[in-house]
Amino acid sequence: MPLSSTQEQQLAYAKAKASEVRSVYGTTTWKQEGVPMMRQCVAYTDYSGVMYDSTRMEEALWILNEVQTFAFYDLYTEPGGLEEFSAWCEANYHQMLNHNPYDAQAVNALSDIYKNRAEYYLNKIAMDGGPSPDKVNTMDYFNARSALSNSVDFQQRCVRNAIHQEAIPISMKSELMIKEVETRFSLSRISEPSEYAIQAAIIAGILQSARHHGYAMPSQYEE
Repeated sequence: MPLSSTQEQQLAYAKAKASEVRSVYGTTTWKQEGVPMMRQCVAYTDYSGVMYDSTRMEEALWILNEVQTFAFYDLYTEPGGLEEFSAWCEANYHQMLNHNPYDAQAVNALSDIYKNRAEYYLNKIAMDGGPSPDKVNTMDYFNARSALSNSVDFQQRCVRNAIHQEAIPISMKSELMIKEVETRFSLSRISEPSEYAIQAAIIAGILQSARHHGYAMPSQYEE
């Protein structure tokens, strides 16, 4: 059922608020000013019902991308991002997957959410001298591995879905494979030696599959 005139108005308000939030990026008050505006954007979006209209997914994805960008605008001082917004995005992406389990954009976005959540802990690890086998059982490593493992799961699902969809360009399929390799490499560097070996074997398999399908991969992954 098409959106009503009232719902269309709510959707227009949501888009306007999402665009308005962009004006606070790069300022010292981005969070103080942006949070109330983004809360309005989320509320208007919920009222509009656009997330349940399969004919308006392009608009829904645009709003989700804006909210997700805001949620993870400061990756290094907000552990896990701004949870109220990242959780809202996560719930709506899952809603999309209930209607279309093969939605590559939704699966890829979920992978990004978990990868962004890991960045805070990966940065702390880097500031502490970088990955060390002696610290793999500490909380920062555990939190980073947990987030990256979820990211890898969604990224693997995204790649598998994309490979069998002729409408998706080869260049995009290559990018998705590269992204999975990069995430797995990050995961391997903060894992036990046994897990490192597992991830290395999986990465080798991905590269072999990429060559089989004729996908271009960066030279450092082909060595």
